[in-house]
Amino acid sequence: HQFGENYLQEAIPKIQALNHLNCTWHYIGKIQTNKCKKITQYFDWVQTVDRLETAQKLNQACQDLQKSLNICIQINLHDEIQKGGISIHDAPLLINAIQNTCKHLCLKGLMNIPPQQLSTKERIETYLKLQQLQTTWNQQFHLQMDTLSMGLSEDYQEAILNGSTMVRIGTALFGPRPIKELL
Repeated sequence: HQFGENYLQEAIPKIQALNHLNCTWHYIGKIQTNKCKKITQYFDWVQTVDRLETAQKLNQACQDLQKSLNICIQINLHDEIQKGGISIHDAPLLINAIQNTCKHLCLKGLMNIPPQQLSTKERIETYLKLQQLQTTWNQQFHLQMDTLSMGLSEDYQEAILNGSTMVRIGTALFGPRPIKELL
């Protein structure tokens, strides 16, 4: 059982209610550094790492809790200001720093959320680009990243056909989030 959550406050009661099951929890929301300890306490994966400060805070929390944490680096391939993620150009520095300073973090892969307005062809190009970056960085940094988290409810089939190993299906299962909850 794999579950993803965007909001820490909503996730904690769910995780506590299901702690008797063998669930793996993925944090896929924006990370506030003051919440890294709680994120580390409750989650097995963090898919939205995009800054060294965040990685170091997660690593410290892991050390304090004597655990390790699987992470994905969120890549912002289209340089969207409103979205999280690190640029392609800055990602190698982050990967190197995590590899050298964050011993409790296991870098498992890359994550991306493409812009909604992309055509099917452009989305496929995005998936293939992320796949190519993973291969390049695996070779460059002697890593074994095996996770490509890409694809949402509206495009998961295209994503899987083009290399995704993990998709994020929420809207298709639960419907759109009410606007008041997004504020």
